Amino acid sequence: MKYYDPLELKKNSYDIVIIGSGAAGTALASTLSKSNKKILILEAGKQEWKEESQEIYSGYTSGYNHGDLQDVRIRQLGGSTNCWGGACVPFDPVDFELTENGRQLWPIKYDEIRPYYVDAGDFYGIGDYFDVKKPPQIFRQKITNLSQKYWLVNDDKKLFIERYDKLVLNNNLIDLCLCANVTDIKFESFNKISTVIIENYDQYEVKIKADKVVLAAGGLETTRLLLNWSEKYKVFDKIAKNLGLYYSPHIDIRTGSLIAFPGQVLESDSIPLNAQTLATGFFTLDFKQEDQQKFLNSQWTLHRKKKIIRGRRFWKWPRYFVNEMSEKETKLIKYLSTESEDGEVYDFVVMFDQTPTSESVITLSNETDRFNLKKIKLHFHIKNSDVDKIKNTYLEVARLFGKANVGRVNIGNVTDYLNHNEIGNSHHTGTVRMAQSPEFGCVDHNLKIFGVDNLWVCSSSVFPTPSQANPTFTIMALALRLGKELLNENY
Repeated sequence: MKYYDPLELKKNSYDIVIIGSGAAGTALASTLSKSNKKILILEAGKQEWKEESQEIYSGYTSGYNHGDLQDVRIRQLGGSTNCWGGACVPFDPVDFELTENGRQLWPIKYDEIRPYYVDAGDFYGIGDYFDVKKPPQIFRQKITNLSQKYWLVNDDKKLFIERYDKLVLNNNLIDLCLCANVTDIKFESFNKISTVIIENYDQYEVKIKADKVVLAAGGLETTRLLLNWSEKYKVFDKIAKNLGLYYSPHIDIRTGSLIAFPGQVLESDSIPLNAQTLATGFFTLDFKQEDQQKFLNSQWTLHRKKKIIRGRRFWKWPRYFVNEMSEKETKLIKYLSTESEDGEVYDFVVMFDQTPTSESVITLSNETDRFNLKKIKLHFHIKNSDVDKIKNTYLEVARLFGKANVGRVNIGNVTDYLNHNEIGNSHHTGTVRMAQSPEFGCVDHNLKIFGVDNLWVCSSSVFPTPSQANPTFTIMALALRLGKELLNENY
């Protein structure tokens, strides 16, 4: 095969059509490539970034400060792997145990997805995540109720655009179509899709026959397509009351600091595992399912603010920002220093999950894109109780550092930070949630849309809850799991 434009497609009928070529679409296609199925991958962008395709991602935001909807996602071959950092870390077992009104939110268990994390590591190129013998350590000592964890990155493999030559050029059963903007679908019966309609940027339209369809277009675009279709087709009435609800990005907070005793924070929190893979440490607050009313799951990294050696001061430039030490931090560092060695100050960068709320929602605006599809209108909301949980989490982390004599914490003004900074941007979860029934979500435990016989969703939009973890590793694991299901002839 080769990379086609809709104008060049030689076939118009496929066993499985995958909409999207990012982490989910690539992992899914990789699994399906081992079958005798005819596969078509549809990518709305081109091999290189283009403004005309990226502009389709524009939309509107309200509520808590949220990044531009064209940020941190790319409409190009390889999807948003073109802009991700490559970090892979699994969700925590407690994420799959969270409840709402006594009901388990995830319809699958951690043990069901864990083997697919191993497969996802092999697929990505980091190996078995759980088989790291000597993970990086941030602190010199173990701290009760704080877990030192790590993410893995393979810089040579994180751009999935580079996988497509190997994936499709030598496989006559897999076609890849670029500039393939999905505009509509058609049904052969009330609940079975027969046709996917695509259009290129020159308004050339093609109708593709499809036996099975997988929406793998990312956490926001997947939802936008379903919302547009739900306005036209009654078959989506079964999921309409939940579609678009419970939008949950990571809550990014960069306030507060650790003033550490000398020698308590190790010099390096990153170690190479081999020539390709780097492990980077972070820490989390441990909590059980019953603590979900008090804390939020969160991922904490430290960024040294200013290093002091033998009375001389020099700047260490962290990744995100450099700030002068406050008067409070200056006093604390003097208090914590010894005669021969000074303490150090580290800024916190924290990613919090959030309790899903129906007030955080994606709907459609009245403005349409060039393909006559309505654009996104996103309202980002955080529960007041979650603001309290964020503060509780900060206080608990501060207490544990103090108890372990690691140092003291300057918490900062959390409320002020939440109200005056961009705190939502990346890792879009929720809005097409996985559930046991359409009463509570949009897709079943195998990611099939309720009420449609041959439509599946594979993106972070299906997550019933977020996590402290970056979502891409779990997206790949779910894609590999879905690929196995689709190869089951019972479907």
